[in-house]
Amino acid sequence: MMKMTKFNTILKEHKDRVYSYALYLSKNQDDAEDITQEVFVKLYHQLENNQPEKPQAWLMRVTYNHCMDYMRRRSAVHRRQASLTDWIDANDSAHQESPDATVENKEKRERLFRAMDQLPNKARSILLMHYFQGMKLEEIAEAMDLNLNTVKVTLHRGRKMLETTIQTHYPELKEV
Repeated sequence: MMKMTKFNTILKEHKDRVYSYALYLSKNQDDAEDITQEVFVKLYHQLENNQPEKPQAWLMRVTYNHCMDYMRRRSAVHRRQASLTDWIDANDSAHQESPDATVENKEKRERLFRAMDQLPNKARSILLMHYFQGMKLEEIAEAMDLNLNTVKVTLHRGRKMLETTIQTHYPELKEV
């Protein structure tokens, strides 16, 4: 009974974060739903043994690993390049703006995510977790099973690469 209560609490607190991260990495709504379900099934079984000390970091690490495994298993022929619209919409439900501002901001975010798609997986994931998921560097290090200094260096390099990509391909985003 205690396990189910703890599971439901963690599920309620983190399901949207896990789903949006899986959606961004997989670029497919159905795949993201499957990955999210797999992550929470794994959490449920993990709670039988013991509760993760830091559930958010544990969930993000497991989500990242599931996404990477899933993408490795998929063949290049069957990869579907979904629009970032699903990911953006999943993260925009709390924001209420004027229609013009909504369209403009959505277009800017889509360009930003296209620029981020050009980054290496590790850098892109660290930037996502830090800036879009609001995770601290220590949490990211734990989630990705990396040294804290590696996270700091990768974040710094990722920002520089993103800045260069934006200046080169998306100059209208310089203020973002």
